[in-house]
Amino acid sequence: VPAVEAGDFLSILRKNGGLRIVELSTIFRQRANPEYLEAMQILASGNVKLALSTLADQGRIKESGRQYLSAAAAEYCAITASTQTESPPSSVALVAPTWREIDELNRLVRAELQRRGDLSGPVFNKQTVETNDLSPEERRSVRNYTPGMVISPAGRKIAGLAKGCWHEIVSIERETLKLANGRRINVRELGEKFLIGHRKEIELQVGDRILLQGNSPSAGL
Repeated sequence: VPAVEAGDFLSILRKNGGLRIVELSTIFRQRANPEYLEAMQILASGNVKLALSTLADQGRIKESGRQYLSAAAAEYCAITASTQTESPPSSVALVAPTWREIDELNRLVRAELQRRGDLSGPVFNKQTVETNDLSPEERRSVRNYTPGMVISPAGRKIAGLAKGCWHEIVSIERETLKLANGRRINVRELGEKFLIGHRKEIELQVGDRILLQGNSPSAGL
């Protein structure tokens, strides 16, 4: 289920729709770990300070100052080392809030995987697109576009542009994007129907794990 978009839709229903409100207060997700569940219940009650303190007492929070990325990458590599079959890479998640941090974590982890031989063979570059996580309303505002960005239809073919193909923005005139193929897109009218991003090149070797975020029937994906 997608997230609810910004706006007053739900509050209007609550205030004027005559709906009966039901509140879910029992947490089931962490029930297999009573200690963790206790911390989550405290967090759900709104006492963030006590919840963080409880998680820290349980050893679930570690602070590394400016070296937090290298410390996180080192711990990930240690946990998923080939000799530790009880913690395969597929069972461990390394999460970061920004693309800059994600890129740095990937660089650090790949360097260690190369060192211990988990990545091998020649390095080849693959061009990808780093998408911007914008709401439909934000995609309809020309302020969120700059030349050099790329766009692609989020659904079916739109304005003669096929889904799965990315087109570079070469210039912006008022609310209209001019694309490298000569087509023009009015973002106020069509912006919410497009995905937006920046082209990015990544390095790959045998042994790399990648996440595919779209279908490509021609490539068998």
